Amino acid sequence: MPVEEIEKAAPQKELIQNHIGRILSRYQQLLAEYNSTFAVVLKQSERASKDPDGAIVFRRDFSKERMLFEDATALLFGANSNCHKALKESIKLFEQAPMLLEKYIEACQPHLERIKLLWQEIDELRKEYDACPTQSCKDAVNAKIRQKHYEIEQEEYELCLHNKDFHGTNIRWNTKHTNCSILLLKRLCQIIMHLPILFLKKFIRPVTTS
Repeated sequence: MPVEEIEKAAPQKELIQNHIGRILSRYQQLLAEYNSTFAVVLKQSERASKDPDGAIVFRRDFSKERMLFEDATALLFGANSNCHKALKESIKLFEQAPMLLEKYIEACQPHLERIKLLWQEIDELRKEYDACPTQSCKDAVNAKIRQKHYEIEQEEYELCLHNKDFHGTNIRWNTKHTNCSILLLKRLCQIIMHLPILFLKKFIRPVTTS
């Protein structure tokens, strides 16, 4: 994904997480309604079995709808689903984060130490420059100072390369995590659209007595 698209997608992360939170909350509410409605159906069935002549009950255990719900859940969130694979990959990447950070620090440390040493050498050369009795001496010392600055620039360039690799990897991980969140959001929307609770009440008939 181009850097421009990643930067545009970054502000959407919080919005996506808020949507996921609302969907999960709605899912819990629907599940509670499902359990409550199913309890009513069971109660009606029990009443009908005790007094079949005094009750009119629509006999239905919603086994087909429950089976469809379970199949949809397995398809959308099961071990072979894209969502599960994305989550598994995301978790694997986050588990590698400490190793990546340690590798980054180890790669940068020699360059940082070298830069520190070069600045110390420059300080010594500046003292030597101030103590030079002739212009030719100063020119020679000044050439050494310029060489040290060049070496510092080379070390800083190597640090930039390590920073680029490190932050590039972080961006790729964050992008995959965002894509996983978007995928999860889509799957939750799909499963809510197919929840049996959305049409459970259509099949329930009130209990009446003679």
